[in-house]
Amino acid sequence: MRFSEKLGYGVGQVSDGAKQAAFNTFLLFYYNQVLGLPATLAGLAALISLAFDAITDPMMGQISDRFQSRWGRRHPFMFAGAIPFAIAMFAVFSPPSGLDTMSLFSWMVFWAVTLRLILTIFFVPYLALGAELTNDYHERTSIIGFRVFFTYTAILTLSIIALTTFLKNTEQYPNGMLNPDGYPLLGLMCGLVGAAAMLISTFATRKTIPHL
Repeated sequence: MRFSEKLGYGVGQVSDGAKQAAFNTFLLFYYNQVLGLPATLAGLAALISLAFDAITDPMMGQISDRFQSRWGRRHPFMFAGAIPFAIAMFAVFSPPSGLDTMSLFSWMVFWAVTLRLILTIFFVPYLALGAELTNDYHERTSIIGFRVFFTYTAILTLSIIALTTFLKNTEQYPNGMLNPDGYPLLGLMCGLVGAAAMLISTFATRKTIPHL
């Protein structure tokens, strides 16, 4: 495989990096420390979304493996996940003001589950595609290397941008992570970056469809 093809495919991993940056670093802190959702409920919401993920991932693998279209088995799902991913990422960080505890919990559960489901629609076919791009062991290892690179680059870069722009320390908020106004912008950034990465990877690998 050419370097450009590996690069185009690897960019898709940025979507998972964006999700990890948003969820692993900021989501629980936002709902618990900023919005006041009890830690037990915030943790339960995260657990519920993970449980759904464990169910939907193998289901999506089965669907993608058996799917047939002029665009192949993988690319229709990869394309379909992009725009909804951006919407769901923004929504999970933009709950309406004035929600009571259970309404806030329900909002977090609904959008966390939705976001993970949408990412599954893209990510499971995307991972399967990576194994189908080449039969060469060393080339597959190289492809995995590109994916790992983009994952951690996205996590680090997006986290730094969030902390130095949307959640930076100010006179009003000496701890910038307590600023509620920064989180919708964080969600918007991660959503748009992830969606763009999905689209780039889908279009960059479309020439492989006839050979799969």
